[in-house]
Amino acid sequence: MFKSIFENSRLIGGEILELKDSKGGSIASFNSTIPTEYKTLKEIERLNGSKGKIVIKIAEIFDKNSSYPEWKTYKRKCFYLIRTHKKDENKVKVSIVDGAFFETIPEKDLISTMFQNIFNKHAKEYPIPDKVKENASQVFQYLTDHSLISFSQDIPKASIKPRLRIMAEAKNEGNPHWEKYNIPPKTLNLIIKADNGSKTVGNIIEESELPIEIFTIAHQNDGEFLVFSYKVR
Repeated sequence: MFKSIFENSRLIGGEILELKDSKGGSIASFNSTIPTEYKTLKEIERLNGSKGKIVIKIAEIFDKNSSYPEWKTYKRKCFYLIRTHKKDENKVKVSIVDGAFFETIPEKDLISTMFQNIFNKHAKEYPIPDKVKENASQVFQYLTDHSLISFSQDIPKASIKPRLRIMAEAKNEGNPHWEKYNIPPKTLNLIIKADNGSKTVGNIIEESELPIEIFTIAHQNDGEFLVFSYKVR
């Protein structure tokens, strides 16, 4: 997690970086979290329980802006440090990836659709009245808060506290190191959404003649991403 900046009467920066390390070419599963473009510290604290609170406490010590009321609630850009083939020096790839690469539909839509899919599977296996089927989709539209879904449930007369744990796995098109995206082995990469800002940075790097290759990859679900790639000897 990077330090926040107070500018023009508001907090900015404070980007969040999550590590995903894998022995093979696939990305390791996202445990108890859904990769997104933005997150708040409040979400992280609620989703990760005591571990999340420890992370926030450490961040408070190092960030001088932590006393601002909105410090936990403003949206921070998320990046993911992805390493694949970590034990093979001839295949290893390391990339810092924009969270937008994974969040190709809004998180709330992803979660509500997930519950709808679970219901549909039940409807195929068990008799469910048509009236219930008609109203179910309306209910699922309101089940969208990951941090509330992941809470342990205290149910009267139950001797255990059940808890739903949402995990996520990257499909091929959601893996920036997928062979079709042609990220070279033995490289360190920055992969970000190809907007005006990133393209301006690309122009500056090209003019500076740094040993960085710049190219684009076409995400199957989310358009064009710009890759800044450095070859490691």
